Amino acid sequence: MNYDIDILRSGSFTDQANKAITITGEDLDQLARDYVPDSAPLVLGHPTTEAPAYGWITALRRDGDRLIATLSHLAQPLIDAIKQHQYKHVSVGMGKTDTGYLLRHLGILGAHPPAVKGLTPLTSLNLAEGSEDQTNAQSVVLNTPVVGDAPKPEPEPAQATPELAERLRVLQQAYDALKQQYDALAAKTAERNLAEHHAGVKIAIDGAIAQGKIPPASRAYYEANCKDKTALDAFVAFAEAAPAHAVMHPSNGMGTPAQTAPQPSELSDEEKKIALQCGISTDEYFSARTEMKGAIQ
Repeated sequence: MNYDIDILRSGSFTDQANKAITITGEDLDQLARDYVPDSAPLVLGHPTTEAPAYGWITALRRDGDRLIATLSHLAQPLIDAIKQHQYKHVSVGMGKTDTGYLLRHLGILGAHPPAVKGLTPLTSLNLAEGSEDQTNAQSVVLNTPVVGDAPKPEPEPAQATPELAERLRVLQQAYDALKQQYDALAAKTAERNLAEHHAGVKIAIDGAIAQGKIPPASRAYYEANCKDKTALDAFVAFAEAAPAHAVMHPSNGMGTPAQTAPQPSELSDEEKKIALQCGISTDEYFSARTEMKGAIQ
């Protein structure tokens, strides 16, 4: 059985996105003219995903400032809910196309008020008992009317065919091979970087020893502390700032003793900063200086 009811009127309204929209009489004519029969379902609220249809709109026509829809195939659960005043209002869900508006669905509203006021309530229809045995009415979150750009259809999921399975297998093999190559290259790069770091540490410590900045006996200590580039840079700064503790004389091979090393409390701010960069205390710095002095005397 079919039922006629107005679902939209001309005027200015606010859509779900809080956007102002104006519907004219020409818009109503265009909606009625372009409508494909039985293409817009009746749904509860404005669902964003797949939902059951509780009826269909067979036709649209304009009557003055109203757009009249012919409803058909109403499901019995919807008829019962309308008779019990659980659902009273309607709200169009429209999209915008190049030629105008497109009616996507008609939302059946319960507690939520419609954006377009002044339409005939569903409860005024003289509904007969439905003949369709469809899914029972379900609880849904009801939204305000949707008016905006027509949504893009969701792509159909790919079917699991033998050809697709073989393609996925080949792609997985290619991925595994590339990952293995990447891991091997990353390991070689890490190994090369470590070797270059060790070489840099050796050059820096050899230079500091040759210049009399640190005693040879402290090599192992500084090698252990130069674990990364930051520590190595700190050691280089330390060695550059430290005074030479012995100058070798070619005539007798003896070293000239260095000046008396300062006490920890007498270290300069620069020396304290170098000790901090090397990750050692001022006492350790002082001990290293004392050890260097004893080694060259």
